Amino acid sequence: MESKSYIFDPRPSFPLFVTIRQYWTPQCSPDDPDALTLVFTHGLTGSNATLVPLLEDLFALLRLSGQVKIRDAWGIDLPNHGHAARLNERELMWGYNIVFPAEEYARAVHLCLAGLGRGVDVDFSSRKLVGVGNCLGCIALVLSQTYQPALPYVSMILVEPALSPHHTDPKSRIPLLPTEGMLNKREIWPSREAAYNELRQRRAWTHTQDLRVLEQLVQHDLLELPTAEYPDITDGVTLNPTKSQQLAIIRDELSSTKAFRYLPHLCASIPVHLVFATLPYPFLPAAVKEGLMSEGTQGRHASVQYVANVGHPFSATHPQLFSDAVWNALCMLNGCAFAQKLRSRL
Repeated sequence: MESKSYIFDPRPSFPLFVTIRQYWTPQCSPDDPDALTLVFTHGLTGSNATLVPLLEDLFALLRLSGQVKIRDAWGIDLPNHGHAARLNERELMWGYNIVFPAEEYARAVHLCLAGLGRGVDVDFSSRKLVGVGNCLGCIALVLSQTYQPALPYVSMILVEPALSPHHTDPKSRIPLLPTEGMLNKREIWPSREAAYNELRQRRAWTHTQDLRVLEQLVQHDLLELPTAEYPDITDGVTLNPTKSQQLAIIRDELSSTKAFRYLPHLCASIPVHLVFATLPYPFLPAAVKEGLMSEGTQGRHASVQYVANVGHPFSATHPQLFSDAVWNALCMLNGCAFAQKLRSRL
């Protein structure tokens, strides 16, 4: 798999740099106007680096099938994640460290794909875009279509979408994450090796043998010290995003509600595919998922998949299952063989 990095500069209309990476393989169809352009948006603590294992598995299915035509894939980073976090570290102290609305991610996605800035020499206006969002990234994808000009999406795939109404009934909305536990977690280590050894022991990573995403995260996403937030610590590495930026994202409740309310209109215009993990998870309880399908999409979603025996963070812990779900949704657009059938040929 090959890739190319871009730094998108939308200033002065938007104050933050956006880091983007393009991915392709020899099996892609770069000159076919009917081929799909996949646009990935990630969840909290994800980034372009953590996309690598997912896309390796997805492109492996493309080699096996040859029926789905993919032009290329693009990962767009949340501007306080990945390499963008370093580029924007001063601006992120303006007030983004108090609340970072997910709608800012949506704006960044729209600006990039609409070409309203400098640094990406690609015209997406004639592309057939398929948005693939994970958790928080689903909010960004959905709301990116609320700006003008409208983007040429032909479909969206929303994996564990963090969308819910602002109801007084706590069962029907996404519960606030417990910030105390996040505040108590360590975020500075003397080396990347020390960070890897500790992160490997956290709950999400003790239930999987596939550590490719964790390896990418530690290798590419941890920030070398010092940083704007820790100017006096000169050795070691720190979390990216930092705890303060994670909390700032969690404090934003409005963006999720706005995306939830726009979802039925989106489903009326393009096929929207939903993917859910089956294991219970406090952040996205079953009632929220049911409400998303009944009240959110109003039953207009094109399909729903349930990924067995995994929890909410399965994009990181089980990247092959994530790529299989994305492939299956693409097959519903193109009528090709599902991932399980293709893998049985190996």
